[in-house]
Amino acid sequence: MTFAEIPQRFLDEREYAETMGWGPVREEPLVSVVVTTYQQVEFIEDCLESVLMQKTAFPFEIIVGEDGSTDGTRERCVTYATRHPNQIRLFLRSRREAVYSTRGRQRRVNGIWSRQAARGAFIAVCDGDDLWTDPLKLQKQVDFLRARPDCVSCFHAVDLDDRIHGVLRRASIAPAARADGRYGLDDLLRLGNLIHTSSEVYRNTPVLDPPEWFYALPYRDFARHALLLGTGDDRWIGYMPECMAVYRMHSVGSWFSRGRQQRIADELEVYMALGENLDIEHRPEWKRAFSRLLANHTLARLSRRAVIEDLVMIWRKSPRLATTFALWVLPTRILDLVMKRASHLLPGSRTS
Repeated sequence: MTFAEIPQRFLDEREYAETMGWGPVREEPLVSVVVTTYQQVEFIEDCLESVLMQKTAFPFEIIVGEDGSTDGTRERCVTYATRHPNQIRLFLRSRREAVYSTRGRQRRVNGIWSRQAARGAFIAVCDGDDLWTDPLKLQKQVDFLRARPDCVSCFHAVDLDDRIHGVLRRASIAPAARADGRYGLDDLLRLGNLIHTSSEVYRNTPVLDPPEWFYALPYRDFARHALLLGTGDDRWIGYMPECMAVYRMHSVGSWFSRGRQQRIADELEVYMALGENLDIEHRPEWKRAFSRLLANHTLARLSRRAVIEDLVMIWRKSPRLATTFALWVLPTRILDLVMKRASHLLPGSRTS
């Protein structure tokens, strides 16, 4: 599917209830909870139950984007949509059709389309392999945002269920990052993608209508935060220290199934896109983050030609970003190599 085909394909989408001829009458929701899932049969029921248990003073809908699972996830989603037709809006998508092709690569559109289907003034997210633990989570976060009109999004601490290493621990941002819990664009550029997806509730604004470059990203949460904040200083994202969700890390997760080098390359691509399309290459925090990512990418590849190859790669996409790379990263990289070579001449250094 090309970018030109996306709008019509989205408009042609039909909910599971429509295909069954139910056509239920639903209240207009204040909040749309988006659940995207693929091959998560082990977790999806816990996820949906944790959303359904929410106690709120307002109506909310649950949008489930099922992305063509073959492990039983799809059938579980159908069961829940059948039980809760007035609250769950299920979209059954195809692995072949719900995909955007760009520059020889394919990007899934399940997440974008699920969010675009949202009718609420606020959007909450719970990934299909995560779950919420506080029945008042939605109410607390909506109250937080309503009381702070300049706050575009809020997030909270989560428990990390690390099924790769077999540990359960609290995973929240370092308190020293922002003592006041207010994060602007420069904070995000400096700290990276610190917001756990299933902890976020944000305002559903027109700025989130995705441009073509957004569809092409390897992951989009961080870019969405940047779009919400904009380039001014009048908007911020709020942090709530309460722990109200569990984030599961497992071997089949879409992010941790990638190797370290690929994760660095993906993060670099996102920063490049933000720099070019939001015109923020002049911001010191973007320059520092971009330099760090390029250095990490070069080191991860362990090749003498890596710096030149990276420069050529960036130049083909954006000569302006390539200039930034040449001015900021190359001198740092050369100095680093000189210092490493010089360290071998110091007394006590290893010479073998």
